[in-house]
Amino acid sequence: MLWSVYRFPRGLLRLLFAYRLNVVALDADEYVFVDVDARLSCQGPNGTTGGRSMFTNDSEAGSTRWPLVRVQAGGETEIVVCGSRFLPLTTHWVGQTTVCAGDGCALCDVLPVRGLFYLPVVCGSRPSILELSSTSASHFEQHCKLLHGGIRPGLVVRLSRRGRKQPVYSEVVSCIETASTVPLLDFVGKVMILFHFPGPNPGEDFPSYETRLRAMVLLRADRERRRYESRSSAGLSGR
Repeated sequence: MLWSVYRFPRGLLRLLFAYRLNVVALDADEYVFVDVDARLSCQGPNGTTGGRSMFTNDSEAGSTRWPLVRVQAGGETEIVVCGSRFLPLTTHWVGQTTVCAGDGCALCDVLPVRGLFYLPVVCGSRPSILELSSTSASHFEQHCKLLHGGIRPGLVVRLSRRGRKQPVYSEVVSCIETASTVPLLDFVGKVMILFHFPGPNPGEDFPSYETRLRAMVLLRADRERRRYESRSSAGLSGR
């Protein structure tokens, strides 16, 4: 049974419910449906629901962070592909990787760019994000295209890397036919969370999210440009 129904007596009821180390107190004179994923929804005795409470928010609206898969030198892992193409991102290094906004980016005039490629995968039974350099992503894509009809959901790929300066080696070892594709907008949001940007709002389409996101990326680029110039000036004055 996916959920259970409990009826509480009239009067003040204190329901303590622990979820992710949070304890929530609820005063209720109503039915409470307890879902398997710890979501709660409340229904009154007359069958009506009292609008949208804090316990009925969809768990998909949260910004759950997916782990990042990087293959280290001498390492090996297997992933299951859950997409049909890479998400390319141009980035800058400012002590950490930051996203380039493209046209109008304040960092492009002072810092080199580096291309990174991201793909939704399942690794270790968890939805994850595979990150590859341009060379490694090209090898991955060409291998899948020439031998397996292209990148497609369900391909089980063994990834390995011989040395720190070597690209990631890719080999398709099997295929899971029932695998599905992660929607592009959802995946873009998961990748942006890695860079501490918010994901898409509920009901937001791709063009709206891209416009909102680009404005934030431009602001961060301006801030990082000022920090870079201040560090450079401090270094020159200290000589």
